[in-house]
Amino acid sequence: MLIPLGYAPNQRRVKRILICLLVLIYQESFSQSIQYEAELGINASGKPYKETYGRGDGKGSSLFSPLLGFSLTTNHWKRFSLTAGIQFYTSGKKYRFHGEGTYMTVNYSQTETEKMTFTQLSFPVHLNYNFNVGKLEMYTFLGYAFSNYIKGSYEYLHELTFSQDIGRDLYIEKSFDPFSKDLKTPAKRTTDLISIGVGMKVHQRIGIQARFSTALQQLYFEEYPTQGSIPDNPNDHHYFSRSDVTLSVKYLLNK
Repeated sequence: MLIPLGYAPNQRRVKRILICLLVLIYQESFSQSIQYEAELGINASGKPYKETYGRGDGKGSSLFSPLLGFSLTTNHWKRFSLTAGIQFYTSGKKYRFHGEGTYMTVNYSQTETEKMTFTQLSFPVHLNYNFNVGKLEMYTFLGYAFSNYIKGSYEYLHELTFSQDIGRDLYIEKSFDPFSKDLKTPAKRTTDLISIGVGMKVHQRIGIQARFSTALQQLYFEEYPTQGSIPDNPNDHHYFSRSDVTLSVKYLLNK
């Protein structure tokens, strides 16, 4: 069973760092040029994978979401610049299992699906290194982001059907908010990410950027409280190890 990471960020410290960086950019805007950029892209959350069991095959797939953002960039040294911004998008994961078999000489079919989605506002800060490859203007960056989840959803469906009626058919459907206070352990609404990426200018006002981000904590939530002496059901414990790949276009709003 997966164990949640023990890293517990000091959210006050994180907010102070973000405020200091934004103040720094604001002060720099009086002494040198600052770039304002709008961002439009697509975010893929979660790595696709397959797994095989004796009773069937499972498949995890990425969750795709549009991304909207706005950022400020200012130059501090000849080749270095600092970017701070805000982004709105959805992360999550999808999983599907399907299997067929025989029980008491009767054929059966079994399907399980699970989907987690988390809509968020993210506040990234990147340190960029600018360079040229021939006539191309490029940059690479290392960054940190503080994300706040606005809303979330968890959906689960399990269907087991037999070719003959032997009283063993099963249908389970669940849908709830992972942040609900009614859960035994609600999910936390904040997380920290680190990111690396590369970008390139393709026009006087247009650039493209690719970014990989990974969370420093697993998102964890547990379903409803156990009744009496009934042991915990492992299926009631949910984890989301978040990683994102983003491709976006950035448009310079000022000259």
